Amino acid sequence: MPYYSKNTITKGIDVIVVFKARAIKTHIYKVKCGTTEYLIDKLGFNYDKKIGDTRYHIFGVQSGNTFLKLSFNTQALSWQLLEINFFS
Repeated sequence: MPYYSKNTITKGIDVIVVFKARAIKTHIYKVKCGTTEYLIDKLGFNYDKKIGDTRYHIFGVQSGNTFLKLSFNTQALSWQLLEINFFS
């Protein structure tokens, strides 16, 4: 998967997430960054890490030819866009 652009950033975003009864996985439906909306096609990875007292859930998602790396702060209950990559 050749990348032609990579941006590492830390920016607050809006995320629509679906939680279903009896489902183990989280489904990220849509991400809004500024005025741009990304409808999520695929969840690539999901892991968590703890920094101090705060746990972060990290998600890699794909929207068309765009890959987004997202972070959910479980203490502040907030989302951040960590990285965005465009591929061909």
